[in-house]
Amino acid sequence: MAVGFSFLTQAGKRIPAFALLLCASSLLFCIFLKWAPWNSRLHTPLFLLAAILVGWLLAPRQFEVPNTNRVGWQQTAAVTGMSLIAGGVFMNERMIAWLFAPNGIIHSQLLQLGIWFLDLAAIGCGLLLLFRPKWYFRTVAVLVVLAFTLGALPWVTMNQLRPLISTKYAPSIFDRSRIEQMFANRSGLIIPYTNLISMLARLTSCHEIGLKIQVGAFEYPLWEIARYAGSDLVFRHIEVVNKSARIEKDIPREFPCPVVDIGGERQGDPDVSKLGNMREVWSAPPIRLFVRLFPEQKQ
Repeated sequence: MAVGFSFLTQAGKRIPAFALLLCASSLLFCIFLKWAPWNSRLHTPLFLLAAILVGWLLAPRQFEVPNTNRVGWQQTAAVTGMSLIAGGVFMNERMIAWLFAPNGIIHSQLLQLGIWFLDLAAIGCGLLLLFRPKWYFRTVAVLVVLAFTLGALPWVTMNQLRPLISTKYAPSIFDRSRIEQMFANRSGLIIPYTNLISMLARLTSCHEIGLKIQVGAFEYPLWEIARYAGSDLVFRHIEVVNKSARIEKDIPREFPCPVVDIGGERQGDPDVSKLGNMREVWSAPPIRLFVRLFPEQKQ
């Protein structure tokens, strides 16, 4: 919507140019940077740039009523104001409960407060339109922003993984450590991952750890748990088979001492043929820890 309005309004040359660049960036992202199964975190820069365009659209100067046909705007504002007041009065808690709630009763106090807030907001905006019709566009913009903000609040404050307010699904992010939050969607993996760091500290003194993971496996929690435990471990991918293999450096003779295999969607023994003889010394599905057998250890 903001991109379309940038070309329909007299916004000069900078705003339409910015909108075109934003669209081009999104297109280039889809063509060249769609290299991972999970792209949501990579969308953040595009959303931040789009927020600038939306902010321009909602700026007060964009909603000034034109001098031409001012009577028509006043009539439209009056009709809209009376409609909002009527909606706020009649679509109250009892009416919504009678129409949608089982047994005609709304049990959630939070939902009740939300309904009262929307009713008061509708009545207030209706009165504003009746007494200040020149603020018609500005009031509509406020209502749109208010509706989207209220619609996003449940997902931000009471989602099932990392809510701001404790729910029956999960405690608040303020009541959980960073490690627990990283495993919010896979709580069963927190014990194997934390135990792996403890086993690496006990079984080896190596600084660099070989890492072989399957598609869908976690890597970042290994770094964070090691740092949280005060360890300076470095995890290096080995035997890469995708397109990144062409830039993989030669593996030194003494590296790696241990190899960590993390299974993803399918399990299987890691191919360690290039690393010499390896022996499994610890496992906790989906993680297995291998160490190299030195000549004196071979039977």
